[in-house]
Amino acid sequence: MANGEGLFFRETAEFTVKGPIPLFCEEEKRNVSGCGVLDLHLVKPSRIGEIVFRNYYTATINILIQRTAENDPSNRKNLPWEMWIPKKVLMPSPHLEEGCNELFSLSATESLTELDRVVLVRFILRQPSPIWNVFRLEEINIFTELPRLGAIAAEFHEAQRLLELMRKQTVLALTTLPQYDDLLMDPTLSAAAKQQLQQVAPPIDNSQAIPYEIQKLPIT
Repeated sequence: MANGEGLFFRETAEFTVKGPIPLFCEEEKRNVSGCGVLDLHLVKPSRIGEIVFRNYYTATINILIQRTAENDPSNRKNLPWEMWIPKKVLMPSPHLEEGCNELFSLSATESLTELDRVVLVRFILRQPSPIWNVFRLEEINIFTELPRLGAIAAEFHEAQRLLELMRKQTVLALTTLPQYDDLLMDPTLSAAAKQQLQQVAPPIDNSQAIPYEIQKLPIT
């Protein structure tokens, strides 16, 4: 299954979702869990390079997988569980909202086991805070290749940095008063005009001026 076009074309694995199903201990109140299970059943055994999802108030996750045997890829019964990630923190402070709706990427390079011939991915979701009774993962995508973090990503981040710099300097230019000392030194300004300028506005202390950062934009 294709996702994206051109340089950003990536192959995805098809799957169905089951859950999240809340888990309860016998002594717990039935209306509050704090723990749930979310299963992704892959349509066919696949290699996983990356999983991307958006969090919804889940504090931490553990991830387990099941893989088919290399000599029997069609058998999905009684497969052993293998650990992908023992614990991933999504919300540093469960009682606060930091990370509650962030996008997350889980790469195969973080895995404790090989991610080939995967048929089931199980997320153990935890939210210890009683403030958030509903928690889950949304907008889940499974990619068969590793995330592309090479030249394209570097160029993108550099372009973002330059755009932010231009935005800040544009705001600065629109909100900063002109420096009349510099205007008085303009060789194209007549003596009469300079005299009028001195009368309407006193010189401004240039020590209060905010310096600009000069950047050479890339040629496209």
